[in-house]
Amino acid sequence: MLKQTRMFGLICVLVSGAASAQMTATVTMSNFSYQLIDLNPNDGVASSLSWQVLVSELPYPNSVASVRGGNLQTHDGVIVDGTGPLDPVSVSKATLHGGGSASVTGEFGKNLTLHTSLTSAPEAPGTKEPWRWDAEAATGWMPFILTPNTAVIFSADVSGGGTPGAYHNFSQVGLGARSDIGGKEEDTWAGENWYATSGPTFLTRLELTVSNSHTYSTTNAWIADAMSSVFNTTSPVPEPSSWMMLLAGLGIAGFASRRGSRTRR
Repeated sequence: MLKQTRMFGLICVLVSGAASAQMTATVTMSNFSYQLIDLNPNDGVASSLSWQVLVSELPYPNSVASVRGGNLQTHDGVIVDGTGPLDPVSVSKATLHGGGSASVTGEFGKNLTLHTSLTSAPEAPGTKEPWRWDAEAATGWMPFILTPNTAVIFSADVSGGGTPGAYHNFSQVGLGARSDIGGKEEDTWAGENWYATSGPTFLTRLELTVSNSHTYSTTNAWIADAMSSVFNTTSPVPEPSSWMMLLAGLGIAGFASRRGSRTRR
């Protein structure tokens, strides 16, 4: 009977420890570069990409770093905007429930790096609802002009990881471009998602191709974004696809909020 009691106590300790274990997620985008491709070598036009002065019509002209957390009853977060598309920014936040950091550092072609890191702490005394933490780092839109019959491949290394086997920890990264083709805007996106159930670490190369197959130069813009999320809960969570839909919604809401704050300023 004593052995059974001790075994039961050990099981309770193990279960309790699993329920309150810290969870982590991190992602880094670095080694940004681009490569030009001449789509028509016989047209007599040398392929080139020229960076442009930022135009006010672009919706998100500044770099941004944010850390946000909350449950059903409370919400806590901090957002820092840069003054330009690649202006270095960094932010960090720590609470009883956890926290994290996000940053944009360096310059394009000169160690540009986007980084996010999160840690969810065990539930604070008196709380029951699980907390969700999000950390995001993004450049602003970078305008550029492509010569006729030219394509460009933007690329970046992506690495990160988190608590292995944690179903509700994930990271996502993306490269995006917007092109003005004859007065009509066209968007192109490339992204990668990672879930902790896939393994404790990940490493990949992300590529985005923007093509101008026309006989005239096109005006375009480029952007990069990195985001991580963790949940300090052991209860069931929605399928990853559902979380990605929610994440996309939060991202849109965050961008809209930041855009509104800039407008008010």
